[in-house]
Amino acid sequence: MCLFKIEGLRYLRSLEQRPTAVVCGNDVLAMGALIECRALGIAVPAQVSIVGFDNLEFAAHLDPPLTTVDVPATEMGARAADFLVSRLTGQFVLP
Repeated sequence: MCLFKIEGLRYLRSLEQRPTAVVCGNDVLAMGALIECRALGIAVPAQVSIVGFDNLEFAAHLDPPLTTVDVPATEMGARAADFLVSRLTGQFVLP
């Protein structure tokens, strides 16, 4: 769960059962979560793990380096376009 405001991590920290991981929708949000953890004195990754998506270059240079998922957006877009074109032209083939 990655909330869009700084208050998100503070809320998660106030829970009786704190999460062991925060999965963010992108690396920029994950970087913000990492910075906020540092401000709150939460040790990453000892107390909580943070994961982002996009595999942006800066993620490897954070302290600690950010765990991130590489999303092949170009390939996904090309496959989606091919699928749509095949459907529109009646040449649909199951992947």
